[in-house]
Amino acid sequence: MRNRRAHDTNSNNKLDGMILGVGTDIVAMERIEKLVTEYGERFTAKVYTDRELANAEGKGPRRLQHLAGLFAAKEAVLKALGTGQSQGARLRDVELTPQDSGAPQVTLHGATQKRFERGGGSAVHVSISHDAGLAVALAIIDLDGSRDSDPEAEAD
Repeated sequence: MRNRRAHDTNSNNKLDGMILGVGTDIVAMERIEKLVTEYGERFTAKVYTDRELANAEGKGPRRLQHLAGLFAAKEAVLKALGTGQSQGARLRDVELTPQDSGAPQVTLHGATQKRFERGGGSAVHVSISHDAGLAVALAIIDLDGSRDSDPEAEAD
């Protein structure tokens, strides 16, 4: 997942370069603000990792915008996996941390990581944007072309 493999144009494997899943989500920053205000740590501990919360604290006045973007990205990744918040997948199991470039780096944990591996995922790509009180995210999961199995045939 952390190692992104360049597409091999000389590969004979017909699965190379294919997409396992695509997910998108949009969330109103006002909704996240309401949840944080109303439920506080009960909400944040259920959704965000300690590392994500520490990064958000460093954002100052953009903290809620940052949390909304993370929320949208987590939802998008779970949709790309084809689970949403079911089959043991949890928002907290999708961790987003900034790379040196500032782009989000996705690390999966728990049942979400297992689902990713069983499905044949090789990398998760996420893009997050904010505007006019909204946060939107797109997630793309690459299929590991070295696998011979059909991800749809995998049992959960």
